[in-house]
Amino acid sequence: MAKVHFGLSNLDLLKPDLEAARGHLEIALDVARRAGDEFQTGWSLFLSGGLEQRDGNWGAASPLFRESLRVFAGVEDVTGILFNLEGLAVSALHEGRVERGVKLGAGAEILRAESGTGLTDPAEVERFNEFVKDIDQAVLARVRAEAASMSRDELIAYALEE
Repeated sequence: MAKVHFGLSNLDLLKPDLEAARGHLEIALDVARRAGDEFQTGWSLFLSGGLEQRDGNWGAASPLFRESLRVFAGVEDVTGILFNLEGLAVSALHEGRVERGVKLGAGAEILRAESGTGLTDPAEVERFNEFVKDIDQAVLARVRAEAASMSRDELIAYALEE
């Protein structure tokens, strides 16, 4: 049942009918949690965070991404970890926490390269790069170097900080 509602939420997003999608995701999340389905729980949380971002609710998106990240980190799902790092990076940038956003985005870039997932939409990467293009290059280099020096566990722990 959780997967059915998750699928319906994706169809609603294509319309786009965000309220209908939100309703299906709430049901999917509830059913997945009660069933102990960690993957469905993680994806429902992730997509809920994405819905909040589409509405410009950056602060509401971040806790959903962090909870989803906890789930995916617990089961070592690289794709789930990667997508949540990207979501948290975008939220941080829109909240004015530029260094945090850049560090999370750089960490996601590194994880994407290491894993070879190739799942991130190139347009999303371009939007991220466009967002940070006016940031001082020395700051960007420093923050990216900090991200590169972190292990995956350290990056996840950093992402889970509020």
